[in-house]
Amino acid sequence: KADELIRLAELKMKSSSLSSLNLSSTSIAVMCVDLASTASSLHLDKTMAIKLSGLTKKSYTTAIKILQQMLNMKQDMSISNLSIQFGCSEAKQLAINIFKRFYQDSQQNLDLNEMNVGLFNCASLYISCRKLKIKVDRRKMISYVGVQASVFNRLVEQMDPVATNI
Repeated sequence: KADELIRLAELKMKSSSLSSLNLSSTSIAVMCVDLASTASSLHLDKTMAIKLSGLTKKSYTTAIKILQQMLNMKQDMSISNLSIQFGCSEAKQLAINIFKRFYQDSQQNLDLNEMNVGLFNCASLYISCRKLKIKVDRRKMISYVGVQASVFNRLVEQMDPVATNI
């Protein structure tokens, strides 16, 4: 699977935004192995992958997100999948309600096509877990979504009042 992704990346890289990142073939290969392991539901030590790629954590995260989009390998960021991923399926229904209420309250300001739905789903799941006193790793959630902690925290602050009303 990784070989196939490497070949696809090489083909698409010539005319994409990855070429402007000046990535080595080794870093692309490591990212393709990472994507292949994720697609195959196999564990890969992310810390080791980042070291092997020769990139910083921030550069690696940015590059792998771009590569993932370029190869049309979008992750399923539904609340159902996220709740399974983070082991908090009891919080799923409350998270769905929080997301729906937040979307209804801010509908004129938000466009679902433009916004990162995974970020909003993840934030609503995090708030739901916090309200139900279920422990989840906030850093893993932020890493999974691929945004900066400040962006995630700001969204959680905006969505929090909605959760108190439910």
